[in-house]
Amino acid sequence: TGNLMLQPYTDLRFSPYFTIGAGDFENRNRASLVGSTSTLSATTANAGLGARYYLTRNFLVQLDYRQHLVLTNVQKNDRFNEESIGFSFFF
Repeated sequence: TGNLMLQPYTDLRFSPYFTIGAGDFENRNRASLVGSTSTLSATTANAGLGARYYLTRNFLVQLDYRQHLVLTNVQKNDRFNEESIGFSFFF
């Protein structure tokens, strides 16, 4: 998956952003779990909103919400939502 991120207010302590991306997805079933070894390949697209908040100069918390669209080859598209929170620090 590759994403582009637009963060218009990079100098503020609270900084919202928008992300959009695309990629490939491959799911291989294990024969011991499902009884077959079929493989599903699909193209994915995602879009999301998020925010970064700098707790200190080198420590930040990031909230993220993304919606993924999986374009399968079986005449059906699947949608998945992703919520995440992360902490980052740098030197």
